[in-house]
Amino acid sequence: MRTIASVGKALAWLLLLPGDLACNAMSVGNADNRDLVRMLINGLVWIVIGVLAVALAV
Repeated sequence: MRTIASVGKALAWLLLLPGDLACNAMSVGNADNRDLVRMLINGLVWIVIGVLAVALAV
């Protein structure tokens, strides 16, 4: 059970990394709606990566 939790934590860290890096670069704190900015950046990054992966696969 402990291994599953650590794998889940690692995957969450990887998926949230682009948004966290962008928020840190813009100095967005928790009081400044960091979660909304992180969600926007993560969505943009992962959608672009997904579209590129599909385009390369076809």
